[in-house]
Amino acid sequence: MTKNISIGILIFDIAKFVKISPHLVRGFFGRMYPNEKLIHNHNESGVSYRLPRIQFKLIDGKINVISIGQEAHNILKQKLMLHEKICIHNKQYKINNVTLSIDEYDVQTTDHMIAYQSINPWIALKSSNYKKYTMMENEEDKKEFLESILIGNILSLMTGLEYEVHDRIHVNIKDLEEKYVNLKGKRFLAFDVVFETNIVIPDYLGIGKSSSRGYGTIKKIDM
Repeated sequence: MTKNISIGILIFDIAKFVKISPHLVRGFFGRMYPNEKLIHNHNESGVSYRLPRIQFKLIDGKINVISIGQEAHNILKQKLMLHEKICIHNKQYKINNVTLSIDEYDVQTTDHMIAYQSINPWIALKSSNYKKYTMMENEEDKKEFLESILIGNILSLMTGLEYEVHDRIHVNIKDLEEKYVNLKGKRFLAFDVVFETNIVIPDYLGIGKSSSRGYGTIKKIDM
């Protein structure tokens, strides 16, 4: 089974952009467009727990807005990309340039392995399995443990994309580097990862904890 997924990438070139975090940019646009539920990811009952159709991320030092599907693309085209400045904490930042690209992906399982690399660190471990991982001494055991988590993360992403996986998902972690990141005032173990899997994953979507904030963002690579 194949499902076409359309992914948009809006890139803001902002003066002094490095001092602006993506969630503050999301907050700015959320206040500007309170009726656009896809921006602030809330519904009538509160926070929506489905995969956000508009995500704000820091990629290669620039604010990126990722859109999933035509409704989200239209908000980027008709509203966000028309702004000439962003106001954060009463300070204005001029937008020097903005670019938007939209790509189509046929999401499906394949008979071959596809390589991906994390652009931003992957927060794979929850508090419940962090201790288990850190107590492992064998590197191969650690790798297999993370691969099982990675499969779960991929399946969760596919559920968010409303794609039903019928075939078995295989993964093979090719390269892994541990690092610590700060998230909401807490320190988390994260990973720079290169892996192969037998399913098409659209570029710039994320896996693992806080993926909508940019962590675990991945992109296809050639190996």
